[in-house]
Formats: sequence, C-alpha cells, structure tokens
Amino acid sequence: MKAPLALEANVGGPSKAEALDLLEAFFEDAIAYRKNPTGFDRGRVDTTDATRRDLEAAFPVLDGKIPLVVEANRASDLEAVLRLAKRFGIRLVVSGGAEAWIVADALAAAKVAVILNPLMYGLDSFDSMHARRDNAALLEKAGVRVLVSSFSAHNPRQLRILAGNAVREGMTHEGALVAVTSGASDTFGVADHGRIAAGQVANLVVWKGAVPELRDDPFDPSTGVTAVFVRGKHVDLTSRQTELRDRYRTLPGTPAPVALPTTR
Repeated sequence: MKAPLALEANVGGPSKAEALDLLEAFFEDAIAYRKNPTGFDRGRVDTTDATRRDLEAAFPVLDGKIPLVVEANRASDLEAVLRLAKRFGIRLVVSGGAEAWIVADALAAAKVAVILNPLMYGLDSFDSMHARRDNAALLEKAGVRVLVSSFSAHNPRQLRILAGNAVREGMTHEGALVAVTSGASDTFGVADHGRIAAGQVANLVVWKGAVPELRDDPFDPSTGVTAVFVRGKHVDLTSRQTELRDRYRTLPGTPAPVALPTTR
C-alpha cells in the first residue's frame, strides 16, 4: 500500500541505556552525513557502524515524512524515547507500551500513537511490571491514539477479540473500532484505507451476530462474517476449514443431540 511506511527501532537488549545512546548517535550521524557525505568515507562520521543506506533511511524520518516506530514498554524507556523524538523533531509511534498509561499525558501532548496488545498485562517481565488491563482505556481517555495489534503475522484473526477485550476494560466501542481501522491508516499515512467513505478502497466486512440483543458487533465472539468485499469484489468465504466443518459436522451413526429440559 505504501513504501517506505516507517523506520523501526528497538531499545531492548541487555542495556537499554546503551541502546538509547546508540539510537541517538545514529540520528546524529545521519544529520552529519547528510551535511557532509564525503566526510563519512574519510571516517569523520561514523560512531554506530551504520552504512550509507542505514543513514539515508533516517532522512525521511528526520524530514517528518514517515514515523519512527520504537518498541518500548517500560515507562522510563517511554520517557527517554519521547525526549529523543523531541530533540530531533521526529514523529514517534510506540510499539508495545505496556506501561504507557503511566505517561499517558506526555504521550498525548507529543501526539504519539501507541500500538498495543490489550491482553499484555501481569508479571511477564520487568518491562511490564506495572502493566494494566485497562491500559488502552486510560490512554484513550488521555487523548492518545491507540492502535490494537496481535503482534503476530500468523494470528490477525485475533484482532477483533483483542479489541473487544479493550472495550471490556473500559475503552469506547468507537475508539476500539478506530484502533483497528482508520487509526492505523492515519498514523502511517495510508489515506485511502480505513473508512467507509467515497474515495476509499472498498474493503468491507459484513457481520451477523448470533445473539440479537448484542447487535451485529464484530467485537463479540459470537458474531460471524457473512460477506467480505476486497476492493469492491465479493470474496467467496469457502475455505478448507469450512469444508472440513461441513464434512464432519454429521457423521453416520452420530447420535442425535439430547434435548435439554426446559425450565419455567
């Protein structure tokens, strides 16, 4: 849809202070290399072992054309990357953000979007000691743009359930819908995706709920897909999974289900 989309960095590792220092030095080298490309070849610019292509990849970030996505979870690390982004005038996106609720006001003031998994809480690591189930709700309340992700290329189907868990913990239904649609397209500058409107790419999903009083809510686990349109073209929902389901749903000799007694 768009390339390049963003530049990604990670401030993890055995020493986060060293990782942050290297990230800062990387952007310093990129600025110096841009001003004096020939000096780079003479060893005047190079403190991070970055290649020419590495440094050139930073130019769109420094120009504000694409964001810098930094994976960070601990509140102190988030504060550090906020300072770095402010120093270089970088458009920052946080990935992870387990303790982002602690610095929600600072993230909102800096207009930093946070990509998170609403089920990331509990004693998983020292970086998420203060993670909370209502992280997404608190960030939304503070005015932070929240994006929901499964952080797995193999499990995108979990996205709606993760967003539903964010709603369960206090995030608004509309906020959760934005978090899996237009929020991502707005954050990464993919202007023609994410909304049902004229001029948008016609990727549509039609949902049907099993429980009438719960409405046709994609965030409810009992809700199923009845139709999919990709770029305006209807997509057949038949798959190997549905064929196996239909094949083995009723087998010869399978006893009929026992009727449950009715209560009055």
